[in-house]
Amino acid sequence: MDDHRKSSLENVDQLEANICGDYLEKIYKLEPSALPAESRRLEKEKADLLKEIENLAFSHYDTFIQTTCCSEKISNHLKDISAKLEKFRTDVDSLKGDCMQYVQSSQKLCNEKEVLADAKTACSDVVAILHVPELIESSVRRGRYEKAFELIQFITRLDSRLQDVPLVQDIARQVKNQRNYLLECCLEQLRSDLNLTQCLKIISFLRRMAIYTESELRMQFLFARDEWIQRCLDAEKFNDSYQMLIRTVDVYRSCLFDVMIQYRAAFSEENSSISKFWPKEEIEVDCSSIVNSWLYYRVEQFLEIIVETLPKCPTDRLDSVMTQCMHFGSSMGRVGSDVRMLFVPVFENYFKNTTKNSLQKATANAVERLQKRKNLSHCRVSCEMKVSSEVESLKPPVSLLAYPSLAIYCNEIIEIFNFTRNLPAVNFACFLLENLETSLRSVATTLSQLSNADDLTDEEKKTVSNMMIIFSNDFLIYLNSCLKLLFPTKLITQALCLTSFGLYQDRIKLQLNAEDFCPWEREKDATAFKNVDIKNLFHDIQQNINADQKGNFIDN
Repeated sequence: MDDHRKSSLENVDQLEANICGDYLEKIYKLEPSALPAESRRLEKEKADLLKEIENLAFSHYDTFIQTTCCSEKISNHLKDISAKLEKFRTDVDSLKGDCMQYVQSSQKLCNEKEVLADAKTACSDVVAILHVPELIESSVRRGRYEKAFELIQFITRLDSRLQDVPLVQDIARQVKNQRNYLLECCLEQLRSDLNLTQCLKIISFLRRMAIYTESELRMQFLFARDEWIQRCLDAEKFNDSYQMLIRTVDVYRSCLFDVMIQYRAAFSEENSSISKFWPKEEIEVDCSSIVNSWLYYRVEQFLEIIVETLPKCPTDRLDSVMTQCMHFGSSMGRVGSDVRMLFVPVFENYFKNTTKNSLQKATANAVERLQKRKNLSHCRVSCEMKVSSEVESLKPPVSLLAYPSLAIYCNEIIEIFNFTRNLPAVNFACFLLENLETSLRSVATTLSQLSNADDLTDEEKKTVSNMMIIFSNDFLIYLNSCLKLLFPTKLITQALCLTSFGLYQDRIKLQLNAEDFCPWEREKDATAFKNVDIKNLFHDIQQNINADQKGNFIDN
């Protein structure tokens, strides 16, 4: 409206300007003498116009009145329109702001509509992502570790791309918990009985999860397999020590062999897959000592069990136990860890302690019986008794039956021989001979002291003399024969790698002299005793065995 009014005013001004211009051009064309007449003409024209207006007003009075009223109404109406126009302009400005806000809201709604449309289109994918944690848990429970691991990797990549999305972060946290569950399930699988293929598969999963370094992964593997071995050991309980020990040896033989095979297959030193998952600076170069330390720990535990259980086992079963242990050690040799030489000192110490205690007990009993002079007056065997024809056999001399003290002592020595025959260790011969010689010297010294006693009757002196002759001619020769059977010369020469077999053919003899306890029979029976040095024979044996025991624990 204002624009139209402004345009009308501009037209009026233009019209007035044109009229003024025409009139001025007309004035410019007049002569100077005509200018006063022009002024009079204008006044006359003005008077004529006023008169004409008065005539018109008089003749058209009603029209002028009506025109005045209309003009007043029009003026009032224009004022009202002007006020309403101002209000309209204010309302238009407000409407403009509302329209801008509406446009913005509409744009936002359109964007949200597009997002919702995209969400509706990808609704199935979103639902699938929301169910990923449950799907991982279900896959792990069913043993489908490969699928679970692929889902974990997918969520990990999604989280790296959409870190600012709260929903994705929440799903990533849940998947992290499921990854820990998968890790625990894999470790639990390692704590059970696994074949080589299953073990390699689980180690591959653990390595691809990139949770442990290479050394940590090896330790986790050994910890889990160690727990499996312990479970196998604790699975059965035996009241019989022998059965328990045999079962322990079987478990160690089978389980340790399997663990070493699995370890060598899963953690080869040339394993090129290590650098694929770990940077070179994070890989510990020397990991070979891990399995050696663990194997040393396990063998130490096994040796402790043997040391604790051996005294409780029947003596007639010791050879079986030792055979099983040696079989266990040789089976470990197939994986480069022969541990047989670690078992020898355990059995040897047990046999040495038991043999020494038994010999001391037998010697003390024999000396006590002789000092009490039991059965000295009831013997009926002549002192002219010759060497029995059965001395060289396994049967004890019959002549000992006439002397219960010597017969009981002989039986105790035979029991010790039967016990020691279970240990075929060559270096044990020197120990046995030294202790047996000490025992025999104690008995011989007791017999010599008894023969020199002043309170003996003639019959008792004769009995003691016959007993000493039987002791030297029958008993000692019989013991030498038993020693040759316990430690054959051929076995000793093979152990020492000797070529001269005849050189040691007659060296296994007891080092005793007849003069030590039988002074009146020196010349007669001196040929029955040979002063033979046994220590020289077994000195090389002891050196060879000590050298073997100083070898490496694991032969890599």
